[in-house]
Amino acid sequence: ASRAGPDDWVVEVVDEPARSAAGHDVQMVVADGRLALVHHDPELGALRVSWKEGDDWRTAIHRQGAVRVGYRPAALVRGTSIQVLHGAVSDEPDRSSDAGLYMTDIDLAPLAFSTRRLRQDFIGGVQTATLFDGRTVLLTRLRQRSAVFGNRDALVLYSDPETARYADLLSFEAQDQRHSFLRLGAEPGQFGLPIFVYSDQRSPFGDDRGSSKVCVARPADTDGDRLPDGLELQLGTDPDDPDSDDDGATDGEEVLDQITDPLNPQ
Repeated sequence: ASRAGPDDWVVEVVDEPARSAAGHDVQMVVADGRLALVHHDPELGALRVSWKEGDDWRTAIHRQGAVRVGYRPAALVRGTSIQVLHGAVSDEPDRSSDAGLYMTDIDLAPLAFSTRRLRQDFIGGVQTATLFDGRTVLLTRLRQRSAVFGNRDALVLYSDPETARYADLLSFEAQDQRHSFLRLGAEPGQFGLPIFVYSDQRSPFGDDRGSSKVCVARPADTDGDRLPDGLELQLGTDPDDPDSDDDGATDGEEVLDQITDPLNPQ
């Protein structure tokens, strides 16, 4: 919908496939001046991208051979391209193991898709992404349900999917309580560092009847001075000392409020 006047809205049909299923987990971005929507087509097992060309909407469909992809996509803009992180569709979504993680770069003019698999094993059931320092930062789910390899749940943080650098943000092994991560979100924080939100549905375990929690994950601030540890290392301040120059004002107060040098007590 777009606004035509102070109290009026104009509704446009962007994509209207013959089948009933479309628009699952739709993501909206503006790439190279064009409004674009990326969403999952569950019947085709594909990504659909729609964009406005002049006064008209165009739609393209991207498939990945025999693999059903496009599941719960996260879309962002890299330069003039759209980058989409998405999962392969598992046998029983949110019940069986996740089926793989893919990255697709989309150029609209001329139209081109480039897809590669980032990881195949038990990952990609839900994802979110944001930009930091010019690169993509991705949070995705690992869900392993296997009679051979056991059960495992994790949130996996890719600090740069282009180079496949990743580490577990959270990890729960076979002997632990089961965790179902169903919704993820990301926003850049005050210093551009990503902040993630996720929902965590925990199964009954021992005396715990099970619960559902909404959680935020943010860069650590060990000394509590409002500056993340990573930023303190860049500034040269001590991440274990809230007042690096011992002048009575915390490093955070000097950087954020007083706009003074946290390393100069004068």
